[in-house]
Amino acid sequence: MKKRMTAAMLALVLGCSLAACGGSSEQSGSGSEESSTATTEEATEETTGAQQQNVTSGEWVEDPTAFLSGITAADYVTLPEDRSSIPVEAAKPQEVTEEAVESLINNVRSIGEEVHDGDTVNINYIGMMDGQQFQGGTANGQYLTIGSGSYIDGFESGLIGAKVGETVTLDLKFPDPYENNPDYAGKDVQFIVTVNNVYLAELPELNDEYVVGLGLHDSFGKAITTVDEYRVFVKAYMEEQYETNYNDEVYSGIMEWLDQNSTYAGELPKAMVDRYNESLVSQITDEALQYGMDLETYMTNAYGTTGDGYLSMIREAAEQQVKYLLLLGAVAEEEGLQIPDDALETKLMDILEQDGMAEQGYTSIDSFTMDERESYREYLMRLDVLEFLKKSAVITEPAVETTTDAGTEPVEEGAAEGLEEIIEDAAEQETAQ
Repeated sequence: MKKRMTAAMLALVLGCSLAACGGSSEQSGSGSEESSTATTEEATEETTGAQQQNVTSGEWVEDPTAFLSGITAADYVTLPEDRSSIPVEAAKPQEVTEEAVESLINNVRSIGEEVHDGDTVNINYIGMMDGQQFQGGTANGQYLTIGSGSYIDGFESGLIGAKVGETVTLDLKFPDPYENNPDYAGKDVQFIVTVNNVYLAELPELNDEYVVGLGLHDSFGKAITTVDEYRVFVKAYMEEQYETNYNDEVYSGIMEWLDQNSTYAGELPKAMVDRYNESLVSQITDEALQYGMDLETYMTNAYGTTGDGYLSMIREAAEQQVKYLLLLGAVAEEEGLQIPDDALETKLMDILEQDGMAEQGYTSIDSFTMDERESYREYLMRLDVLEFLKKSAVITEPAVETTTDAGTEPVEEGAAEGLEEIIEDAAEQETAQ
């Protein structure tokens, strides 16, 4: 369990700046790993995340060694001399078929915002009796069709009207008799339920009117107004996601090889570890709150930690993230891939031109804190170094029995939610205009 959590956290260094990287839970079923080929819009969220989440509260904020720009990475790690042919296994992106496009379109059509009778929901819930959690009363990522009678009276009907992301408290009573567990018969029970997703019982008709209502635009800014144009848009989106998954798998392989074939010297820069540790604590705490738990309880339920062992686990994950950053920083130093100030400011100016930045208080280069600037510099460096190493890597297909199907993930639920986010962003921009 511990190893699985650490591996999930390590992936965060590949695709998000420190300011916005987040923890992941195998119980939640959500992938926190950001794409290493994030769009400028995603990078904006990463750059401004520190201010929004107020994670820059530690002593490391004033310590230049918290960032690569304040140290020499080669002082902390010795790279392998030959990095010209790093061996990596990664499944090539599969072709996007018409069937896959239609499947994703239907998945998106099925996504709702509010629970109605007959809909299927994905929920997390915590059951409480006499103020205490009880065995079998807590679950994450459960699917439930409203009106199916699968749960005790009042549970399903109590969710009607709840919106995605909303948490509702249900004060109920177990039936008497209760065959599933006679000890609970007739007892009062409280369920704290979070609605993760809603899937509509009746799908809206796929026609031009539906497409116009999505408010989407292609890469040239032209409005998408027909079903055929929408299919083209979705196919391009899926191809991009396939390629992103492939790159992430390659990047992960590169990082694992570098880590295994490099030597670390002495202690890691403490301020940098503090920086990562604070961000991880903040992000995992946010996720714990979504489940109605404090950090310690969440870590115990998700990863089996005891006492304050969860703090050590998070610290170890932060240390490994720092090692990954030092590896990439050392390569950047040797290959001349650091991001100079003028290049960084050009990228930050691009961010300032995006809609909504002024409303968030970002009106000039000086609006960005040191943490935001240096985190973004490291983000850009990571992309450049990973792409540099990828060009000379020896990438082979994994054996059939070990294929991870990374190239097919976008047709599943996560892709539908990703496309739904694009649609929601389009709607928000339309409202703002």
